[in-house]
Amino acid sequence: TTLLVAHIVVGHLVCCCEAWQPPAPRTPQRSLFLVSGDAAASTKLSSAARVIKSNLASLIAPTDRGRAPNTDRELLEAEFQRLEDQCTYKEPARTPLVEGSWTVDYTTATPPSNGELGPFKGIAQQEVELQSGVYRNILRVPPNDWLTATLEATWEEWDGEFLEDQGATKSAGASDSSTGGSVSDESRQVSMKKSFSSIFAPKLDDDKNGDADYGATCWVVTFKTLTIRFLGFPLVKQTFENTKRVWRTTYVDEETRIVRAG
Repeated sequence: TTLLVAHIVVGHLVCCCEAWQPPAPRTPQRSLFLVSGDAAASTKLSSAARVIKSNLASLIAPTDRGRAPNTDRELLEAEFQRLEDQCTYKEPARTPLVEGSWTVDYTTATPPSNGELGPFKGIAQQEVELQSGVYRNILRVPPNDWLTATLEATWEEWDGEFLEDQGATKSAGASDSSTGGSVSDESRQVSMKKSFSSIFAPKLDDDKNGDADYGATCWVVTFKTLTIRFLGFPLVKQTFENTKRVWRTTYVDEETRIVRAG
């Protein structure tokens, strides 16, 4: 019986991995992440920031980390914007505070970034390495992390240039496959422009003089691989080719980060 259940689970996970693709950038879609770190509570927060974070904690608690269908996203978005207004760092993406391991408390992202893989729910964590330029998103399903999904990526500061994203992938493991759509260069450029605009909404930086320092807040994240492990053993590994997204850090302190990703 145990072997039969394991066989069914493995088969389902293979299908989930092969079907998963990074969400194509399109308006108004963008993903928001509220993540918390392991550091002790900040002693430098303003009283306003403390009140807003307390309100957010109460609002987020019943949302199942943003996965609940009845989540009031508009109300939460208003509170997120209030907290973003309290950010004291002019270059939040460059502060050493972003390094380390972060737990995703709330997100509007799709699986597995939101902690879901098929019918299984876990906790998503983000690991950021500033020196090496490495980023990982790790889904851990309890108990004992019997199922994990690790998205490996690299990051670098964004220079404001629009990206050309082919979005091709190749899966290896139980089966090999490759996917990719044929999209005109003009359509792709329009799509990417809309996506970048959605990242900056509702606070689109004014770059009339052409001298905006995009790297102060934004990274280009390049997806490398997605690996699903069952009981610690690699089950399926998916490789991405030229798949990039722009992520904007809009708030950071010793214990909290807000990131908007397109």
